Amino acid sequence: MKLGVALGQGGIPSALIFEALADWVPFGKLMKKVKGAYSTVKKGAIGEAKEAMEHIVKANGKHLTAEGLGEAGAIIAAQAKNFKATDFPSRYHGIDSIWRDGDKLIIVEAKGGASALGKTVSDGQQMSRNWIEAKIAKLRKSADPVDKKWGEDLYTASTKPGGLEAMVVKTPHGGVPEFEHKTWSELGVDPTVF
Repeated sequence: MKLGVALGQGGIPSALIFEALADWVPFGKLMKKVKGAYSTVKKGAIGEAKEAMEHIVKANGKHLTAEGLGEAGAIIAAQAKNFKATDFPSRYHGIDSIWRDGDKLIIVEAKGGASALGKTVSDGQQMSRNWIEAKIAKLRKSADPVDKKWGEDLYTASTKPGGLEAMVVKTPHGGVPEFEHKTWSELGVDPTVF
């Protein structure tokens, strides 16, 4: 799948976008430079990604959605933190992607352009502990066996100390991916906000 088509459509698995990006030589050089460089950083901007983001925007022009821009930035941030892609399905259930860091699962929310975290009356701010717990409960109740398994895996991870974490990546147009990464216990300080 071509990168422009992948990012233009939005909502595709992170692993597929990363595969498309990996074929682009400058991206591969960038990832060698940043891979794991941010593994212990909780909050920051990946300045080294500016060239890659400019190339992605230029290559996709008007077809690049804010969602596609956000997903590309999230992949760069996840790789820079040395996370491994999973086969979490891209169907809509509120969770953008799930990555793995050893035994930990990391829920990653990608925001592109001027997009911001949403807020619901029932579950609170997107990516808050309450919101994540509601999404896990929805997956666990799903009739789809793949969604149900992911719901069980996420629930199990949330019950283990250090087993579940969350990261929000914001990638503005013309900017670089900025991320904030929190542990499950850090999300519990105020369960209604990220």
